[in-house]
Amino acid sequence: MRASHGKPGDHAFGLKDKDGQFFLGNAEVGIDGNDLISCNKRYHGTPGLWDLIVMKKLADGFATEEDKDKYLDVIDKTNALYTVDNRGQKKLRAPNSNKLKFMLRLQNEKKGRGVFLPRDLNALCKR
Repeated sequence: MRASHGKPGDHAFGLKDKDGQFFLGNAEVGIDGNDLISCNKRYHGTPGLWDLIVMKKLADGFATEEDKDKYLDVIDKTNALYTVDNRGQKKLRAPNSNKLKFMLRLQNEKKGRGVFLPRDLNALCKR
């Protein structure tokens, strides 16, 4: 993971290395073999799950539905979609990124709704 720093990975939503410890969103994460451990839960690491976590551009059809479900759980528990601005306001991280749109679409699909993405994603966050 550290070897990929500076390469075309996901620097907005992916893993961050802070003083030798990994973080995803605002949560510390551990890596044990291929598994990701976060918020007292172990996620069995598969190539599809790791692709979802670390890559900025995702390959179509690579991640399974199970990988996507695990990924949604990880980003929800780690609060990876959001950041706090200098006024202390919670806002969506990288609001114009394709990865954010992908994650919001996955959330909508999991909830059984049609895909709807407003033009202003920060307005969605406020709702």
